[in-house]
Amino acid sequence: MNGRMEKKRALLAAALAITSELSLDVVLDKIVNVAKDLVSARYAALGVAREDRKGLSRFIVSGVTDEQIE
Repeated sequence: MNGRMEKKRALLAAALAITSELSLDVVLDKIVNVAKDLVSARYAALGVAREDRKGLSRFIVSGVTDEQIE
């Protein structure tokens, strides 16, 4: 199987896993992890803007230790 087909299958599997989840926190965590894996990155992060657009309500990371976050 070629690399392009593998990426499509991985994306489909990720979409199914994400859409089957009901918890927003778990969904956002899955999105960050899947995105990191799909592009073979070491780290990934996702910021969710507050409703007033003056900062972030959430900041989700993948591939980063608690010590690095500190």
